[in-house]
Amino acid sequence: MILINDILDLSKIKAGRMEIEVIDFNIVKAVESVTLPFKHKLGKHVNVSVEFDKQMPQFVRGDLHKLIQVLNNLVGNASKFTSKGEIKLQAFIKEHSDEIIKIEFKLSDTGIGIPSENLNGIFDSFSQGSIDTVRKFGGTGLGLAITKRLIELQGGNIFVESELGVGTVFTFEIPFTPSKVTETEVVVNEVKRMQEKDSLKGKKILIVEDNKVNQKVVVSILRNLMVESMIANNGKEAVEILQTVNDFDLIIMDLQMPEMDGFQTTVYIRQKLKIKTPIIAMTASALRNEKGKCFEMGMNGYLTKPFKPESLIENLNTLINEGENDKQEKQNEMSNIGLYDLEQLKQIGDESTQVEVLTVILESTPVLLGDLKRALLFNDLDSIYKNAHELKSNLGILQADSMLQKCSSIEIAVKENNMKDVPEWAKKLDDEFKLIKPMLEDEITELNKTIAKME
Repeated sequence: MILINDILDLSKIKAGRMEIEVIDFNIVKAVESVTLPFKHKLGKHVNVSVEFDKQMPQFVRGDLHKLIQVLNNLVGNASKFTSKGEIKLQAFIKEHSDEIIKIEFKLSDTGIGIPSENLNGIFDSFSQGSIDTVRKFGGTGLGLAITKRLIELQGGNIFVESELGVGTVFTFEIPFTPSKVTETEVVVNEVKRMQEKDSLKGKKILIVEDNKVNQKVVVSILRNLMVESMIANNGKEAVEILQTVNDFDLIIMDLQMPEMDGFQTTVYIRQKLKIKTPIIAMTASALRNEKGKCFEMGMNGYLTKPFKPESLIENLNTLINEGENDKQEKQNEMSNIGLYDLEQLKQIGDESTQVEVLTVILESTPVLLGDLKRALLFNDLDSIYKNAHELKSNLGILQADSMLQKCSSIEIAVKENNMKDVPEWAKKLDDEFKLIKPMLEDEITELNKTIAKME
């Protein structure tokens, strides 16, 4: 889980999706909160101390959580490689004006040190101090790479000095903004946050998540908020629950799941069950455009894992406790793109005929989509046109307007020998069919029940 979280942090930073938060916080308490657990952990063998510049202000404005993450990484690193002696964290004011307060942090230890030939690459991903470091001490080799990037994201810099067998000194600077907040205002803000938590008391939330660890994390957070929760291990379970119980105030939806993924489940909830309960998407992915796709499918919020409890609480408050009019305005239901309509099929034949036609469509459409992808790989224009045309025949009876439009566009593109957008249309065809597939399967199940009753 540590390795996965580190990789996700790096992915978000590289994708430009790691945001900087600016809040007023007590910098002295923040630093001390990091070092205190290490004082207890290392006990008598290693002395952990903190020193502050006498002119250090009590409050600054900046990203509290990223500062804590950086300090945790560095102090944790020092504690791992220091078996006796001292770990000292110092904080100095390097520059102070009305616009900026630049603080230098210096972390020194009496640990094993780093060989001089390895110092240049110490901040590279998956880098360790020496060959036998992983064997002796473990670790992912990502902590310092993430630390450097987090510092640079905040406009700072970091460098290291070390002597083998003597110890290591990490020095970094971060520019903060002077804070005008008072201790009273901090208390008021804390009371406000507590009131927000209280406003969620008694609410009911459905958690759609297949990972047991993530289930426990979310349930624990909700329990502390006095929120009632129910778990669905995949999208199919969620649909079954919502078909019988529909009194949830909100749904938390993982995107990558077996049986039915988060996109399929959301479209099913919005289109077939006609349920408007707010949905928050949660994903460990760092794919571009995924957030936009979530809102297009009908979701209302978006969180990337690992997430801060505060981010989840903020989303819950926004989506649960806002006024009904605002909620209706923010409801991002999928637009009327014509996923499918069975009215035409119902006019053609009875329930048995409908089952036969839908079964053929479910069996043949994936084959045609696969053939279309292969034809695109080899730029086989005749086969591309043929597969798009056959797909139109399949989808016509479903009145799947959006997919039909893409098939027609592919046909026109082949005729005009303008293939630039065809791969993207083919991908969207595949994605849209995956969305309606679970609903078509349920249509068959319902039709078979009707047939059985008639017999």
